[in-house]
Amino acid sequence: MKIPILCAQCVRENPKDKHSYSFAYLRDDGLYSSNCSKGHISSTVLQQEKFEILFEIGANAIVDGYYREAISAFLASMEGFQEYYIKVICLRHNIISDALDETFRKLKNLSERQLGAFAITFLLENAKVPPFLSEDLTNLRNKVIHRGRIPLREEAIKFGDAIYSIIVPILRRLKSEYKTEVEKMTRFHINELAAKAPNRINTATLYYPTILSLSQTDSSLDKTFNEIFPEFEKRAISYTSRQTSRSS
Repeated sequence: MKIPILCAQCVRENPKDKHSYSFAYLRDDGLYSSNCSKGHISSTVLQQEKFEILFEIGANAIVDGYYREAISAFLASMEGFQEYYIKVICLRHNIISDALDETFRKLKNLSERQLGAFAITFLLENAKVPPFLSEDLTNLRNKVIHRGRIPLREEAIKFGDAIYSIIVPILRRLKSEYKTEVEKMTRFHINELAAKAPNRINTATLYYPTILSLSQTDSSLDKTFNEIFPEFEKRAISYTSRQTSRSS
């Protein structure tokens, strides 16, 4: 999966011009460097949180026929969202410290404990049981992740739909009732990455539209993943064709 990268200096110097762009493979750190045809070296910070990108990777993996990888990415997206949720709630309660980051470092490789942390946080904040995967899909996850099972396309789509159905209602509430905290999280994310850029003067922020989105209007979340995916697949195939034609 690739994303389009513009030269930050070209955009700043001639904002009204139609600028050329390059495609870059996704990076784990969300920070991209580019060297345009004019010799400008610039950096681009990807605005999206990791869980948004991971879900997008899962959907693209289905398009490309990698169904096992799709389930793995969807699962990672849910785990990333659970971490994001905990941090938003902590921010609401003015818990911003190195201790919070250290706590997550301790939980990073312990998915069951992280799930437990999310469940208790959700319960305390909402006074109700948090949503979980069904037993059937939990069994599918275990077989795919731990036993090397290769799932069917239909199973990958069903799994993605289940993850989407778990995340979206909570995401809606965060965007409406925790808007201030969500905006702060976005600023924290962008500023943290920008601080790592080698050339901070020529640094731009890139918003990349995703299926799961903190930035788009709630109407974009009205449909199920099953309803969204056919149109997404058409766009993804067209997008890949444009990349291929540019590189040939």
